[in-house]
Amino acid sequence: MKIAYVILSHKDSTQLKRVCEKLTKNTENSVFIHLDKKTKFDPIHLQISKLPNVYFVNPRYKIYWAGFNAIKATLDSFNYALNTDSYKRFVLMQCLDYPIKSNTYINDFFNQHSNTEFIKAVDETSTADSINSRKYSMQWNFDHCRLIRGFLNKLNIILIEKLKLRKPKPLTITINNEECHIYRGWAQIALTRDCVEYILETSKNNKKLLKYFKNTFAPDESFFHTIIYNSSFANNVYKKPINREVEEMLNLTYFDYTTNIKVFESIEEFKQLDLTNYLFIRKIPSTSSVLLDYIDQITDGKFTQQKH
Repeated sequence: MKIAYVILSHKDSTQLKRVCEKLTKNTENSVFIHLDKKTKFDPIHLQISKLPNVYFVNPRYKIYWAGFNAIKATLDSFNYALNTDSYKRFVLMQCLDYPIKSNTYINDFFNQHSNTEFIKAVDETSTADSINSRKYSMQWNFDHCRLIRGFLNKLNIILIEKLKLRKPKPLTITINNEECHIYRGWAQIALTRDCVEYILETSKNNKKLLKYFKNTFAPDESFFHTIIYNSSFANNVYKKPINREVEEMLNLTYFDYTTNIKVFESIEEFKQLDLTNYLFIRKIPSTSSVLLDYIDQITDGKFTQQKH
């Protein structure tokens, strides 16, 4: 099975180079990188571009936290990968994600789950609380610098909630002429080729879908989830979440999210984790090189991690 890894990157080219080399080592897998347009293409990026089976995707967009440009970058990357080779699995990763299993293990895992869609989501239309419903009912603007987006978002809150001059958006969306619920999950997903083709086709044929999510909060946590959970591919989702707890919602990428996403830096804190059911971890920067070396020794079979 050939795997296409899609990485949305905006910093730490040293870590990016390392993960590209690791994901493609002794495999037919490829990495497709969208580099944030705000990020300077440095000498290490030039080295990365010369690696076999590693591609930089154009056009480049300015990616802002919780903005829609992340969706545009992902769709372009999916399309690029589909037209490059016969990949059967598409894994969406973010900056500073790192594999914690060997390539052999990962490839075997996806071979054993060849028809499974690794994406989890909860229904925000029928079960939305007031906090989450505002992510979709309000007209959010995040594809701008902090000053502009702050002004636009405050203005929309005043117009919609205070002055009642604009109506909130409905918590449903029309897809292929059917009224559909909104679903939300985490951004790290791993999809089959058929599912990715369906996403691209649906996005192309439903312009109102793009318009709706363009002004939602963090559409990378809902755009793909809404498309898939309102399609036949929902039948192939692996272990749908039974509650909204962070770990219950995780797919194949482990992360610790209490108030902020934890940055892992030491071997000792890594040893405390039960990572049996995960293929990747978030976040480990290049400055944590000792920890990255430790993980590589585990995945290369040099020794087994002993959990405390």
